[in-house]
Amino acid sequence: MVRQAAIGLALLLAVSAARAETRRVAVVVGANDGAEFRVTLRHAERDARKVAEVLQELGSVAPEDVTLLAQKPTARDVIAALRAVEKRAEREPIALIFYYSGHADGESLELSGTRLSLKKLRAYLKQSKAAVRLAVLDACHSGAAVRAKGGKRTRKQVSFGLDGGLAAQGYAILTSSAAGEESQESDEIRGSFFTHHLVSGLRGAADVDTDKRVTLSEAYRYAYARTLRQTAKARVAQHPHFDLKLTGGNDVVLTQLAARRARVRVAGKQRAQWILYQPSSGLVVAEVDERPGKGVTVAVPPGELDVYRRSGSSVARGTVEARAGAEVVLSRKSLETVPLTAYLFKGQAGVSLTAAVGVQGFADDTMRTEYMGPAPIFNIGFTVRDAFAYGFDLGFDIGFTSIDQRQVVSVGEYSQRLTEVQVGTSLKYRHDFGSFSVAAGPRIAYLYLDRSPSLADLPPQAIHTVAAGGVLGLYWRFSERISIGIDGRVSYVPMQGTGDSSVGPGRDQVMVELQAASAFHF
Repeated sequence: MVRQAAIGLALLLAVSAARAETRRVAVVVGANDGAEFRVTLRHAERDARKVAEVLQELGSVAPEDVTLLAQKPTARDVIAALRAVEKRAEREPIALIFYYSGHADGESLELSGTRLSLKKLRAYLKQSKAAVRLAVLDACHSGAAVRAKGGKRTRKQVSFGLDGGLAAQGYAILTSSAAGEESQESDEIRGSFFTHHLVSGLRGAADVDTDKRVTLSEAYRYAYARTLRQTAKARVAQHPHFDLKLTGGNDVVLTQLAARRARVRVAGKQRAQWILYQPSSGLVVAEVDERPGKGVTVAVPPGELDVYRRSGSSVARGTVEARAGAEVVLSRKSLETVPLTAYLFKGQAGVSLTAAVGVQGFADDTMRTEYMGPAPIFNIGFTVRDAFAYGFDLGFDIGFTSIDQRQVVSVGEYSQRLTEVQVGTSLKYRHDFGSFSVAAGPRIAYLYLDRSPSLADLPPQAIHTVAAGGVLGLYWRFSERISIGIDGRVSYVPMQGTGDSSVGPGRDQVMVELQAASAFHF
């Protein structure tokens, strides 16, 4: 599932650049949810925001002239936006650009459980009073998963059914792949391959002649080459196409890298790829190739950027501050080497929800056999990743046990009801290697233990205490959102004088826990 919006959007806008009075108007739609039972797409809405952002920043499209529908849009929302554009076209000359990314079948676009007929959309584009019209439809089904560099293969179901009957000053159609090919999106870059490289190109990576302007041909060649290269690595090569019918023979300028913009420059020293990520928006801003002897400058939104430099299997990470009117030169010296997972999973909120089940028991043999035997324990919790610094995770958990047990003492056997509640917090240092992580650190917990023996001469016993100890875990993150692992805990539990009556053989105890855990990452 890949979207070609930006180029088309800026393209048609640029077509009207020769006529200064023509307004550039865009309707940009991204819908992760399609019809009922469709698999939810991951990056359609995010890519729509990226396209709208680069058009406003560098494509001379006024913010009030961009209608962005990227929060569960419906067909009614899209129709209303197009009708509003048509009313404007009756009053003033405009260039209309329509971009859609999401699900579709052979007859309609699917938006959050609603449908927009392709036949009606084509009719609207033909009859529109806008001087120039462009439709960019990136419609696909989620198909068999491809996990090469995070790629996800999806089957394209809708072609661009625009024909030469659009008699106007010009039009352009850009596609992310050829007819019959599959399009791909990527968890690594948090978007589609084609749109990702297209937006990077529009920000300056495609400025081959370094004239601070990116033309249609420059942007298309840049996106074509890199989309083909990356998708070929996933063994599902994808070939972008376009159909261009514009009046005039000059190449079209899509974006301009004005000096007042914030800029980032990569000095060409080695072969590497730089990823620029904006934490405030959660978007990957651009990807820039570093080549020996060739520097590249890209325009970026002002503010803090996380930068990742990948060379082979080595990944380094750093932070820069981009300021309007200034240029930041990226240097390997200012970066810190990080594990590959820090690069693959960049841009997440850093919060994980965890569920775990396991067994616990006391190290002391007398405690286990006569007072409290091993028992199952159930835990839920959440973790804030990189809470204070990279690699340091702050966790909170709640555990519960309630079980009937039979214990053996010198005078015979007895049964009891054992109840336990613990509420803990931990600070673990996490080390990532590939898709695996190991984490260890201290933990402290409030602990309530209650035992209610069946024998009349054995009174109920309960304690309220604070236990301190440590936790060690090994985890496998086999997808962007889900990981599984094993947690081990050791806690020192004060037992003497900590409740209604002491529990156990009159001394403090060591508790050991082993749990299997599963986590969902936001």
